Amino acid sequence: MMKRNNTLKEIVQKYLLGKASLEEEARVDRFYQELESEKDITKEQSSLELQEIESRIFDNIKGQRHVRSLRRSRVAYWRWAAAVLLPLFLTGGYYWRLSDSPQIDLHNVAPGKMSANLIMESGEVYSLASLADLEQLEDKGIYREDSGLETAMHEIVTPRGGYYQLQLPDGTSVWLNAASSIRFPAHFENDKREVFLSGEAYFDVTHNEQAPFIVHTGLQSTKVLGTKFNITSYPGQHSDVVTLIEGSVEASSKHNEKVRMTPGHQAHIGQHIHYIALDNAVDVAAWRKGEFYFDNTPMREVMTMIGRWYNIEVNLENLPSNKLNGLINRNVPLNQLLDLIETTSNVKIITRDGKLSVDINQDK
Repeated sequence: MMKRNNTLKEIVQKYLLGKASLEEEARVDRFYQELESEKDITKEQSSLELQEIESRIFDNIKGQRHVRSLRRSRVAYWRWAAAVLLPLFLTGGYYWRLSDSPQIDLHNVAPGKMSANLIMESGEVYSLASLADLEQLEDKGIYREDSGLETAMHEIVTPRGGYYQLQLPDGTSVWLNAASSIRFPAHFENDKREVFLSGEAYFDVTHNEQAPFIVHTGLQSTKVLGTKFNITSYPGQHSDVVTLIEGSVEASSKHNEKVRMTPGHQAHIGQHIHYIALDNAVDVAAWRKGEFYFDNTPMREVMTMIGRWYNIEVNLENLPSNKLNGLINRNVPLNQLLDLIETTSNVKIITRDGKLSVDINQDK
């Protein structure tokens, strides 16, 4: 009998690895059907949260169909559907808990580590814990293989508390932050190179004038020939953020508004494009070198980043108006990071109902 306190995220992960029981497979099936019928899943999740999950699922489904038609058996289809669901749980932190949340020992909460899943076009899933893992799959003819006449699409997904670095077929290097995913073909076409991003990634693009490199997210597309830039596009953001480090890019919104970017600038792309200059654009991508970068960052965004990196639930309600500045090492135990934030920002961070909560420090 399945334990009732398993989270749906854990069950989906088991499903992706082919280790789910029949009961667990049925639970994933039931969850997806409930989304379609707009039923309540838990008392903890609002209708707005469910709409966001459902919207994200179908956005991914439409994106997959845009690449190639889905001709799969029911088993393969649900493995693919679970692959769509997983980034939602990893990114949004949606849990289906049927037991009281345990208290957290902050001394034992470690920072993120290199960890990802490679999801093949066929639905097969491979665990990645090092850079060598991807190279070994390529040596075995798995990673770069094509399936049929059309080029196979691969997806690499990082969990909350994970990150990964990879090299695309054209030699472009990609650093994938926690709770993110990137879809890309096994081989690029001669006249264009297209990838699909959810979450955050840093790109060092190989120059090719004959084949522009295009990154598609939910709200925008960024087109380059060869350059270095960072994109942040997590579900729930009001706008995607493109930060240019080197070279030149053209960012386009879904409403066909465009901006030609130059180094040291940042574009916030939603309903409209807000284009600004930065004094230290390179620090926006400090996460790939093991640091959090805060630039007058609201506490809500700070706590969201911490929750995503340390794979811990955070309470985002009734947060103080304090803002944070500076570079902070993110490769330290959680208690050390929180001590530093408390010291520099006049807040007190505690655990309440199994989540991190932030209060004003009344003792100062």
